[in-house]
Amino acid sequence: GSALEQHMAAMFPEEPAQAVILDEIGNAWVAGLARQLHHNVRLGAEQAGLSASPGFRPGIGHWPVELQAEIVQRLDVQPLSITLTEGFMLEPRKTVTLIVGLGRRMGRSGYAPP
Repeated sequence: GSALEQHMAAMFPEEPAQAVILDEIGNAWVAGLARQLHHNVRLGAEQAGLSASPGFRPGIGHWPVELQAEIVQRLDVQPLSITLTEGFMLEPRKTVTLIVGLGRRMGRSGYAPP
């Protein structure tokens, strides 16, 4: 989160390579958490007799990054100290949103017609 970003910014002038490596470790950690969360959602859906769609993230693929504004409006992110920039990016930068559809008949794209 923000502590990691502050640490990277402080070390960048003296040790830029180490700061970049730390940043990439943070990126890998957040991506791994998102994968684990999606896996847990899928397992929970299966236990409930449902299916889960692939995970969709605003700004990746056909989902516009502007969707972040809709997500932030609908969720209570203030206790997490998450904010939205004018460019629709989340702060702290090591923050990720993941949208997963749940239903009885989900296909690979997230929807299977009747």
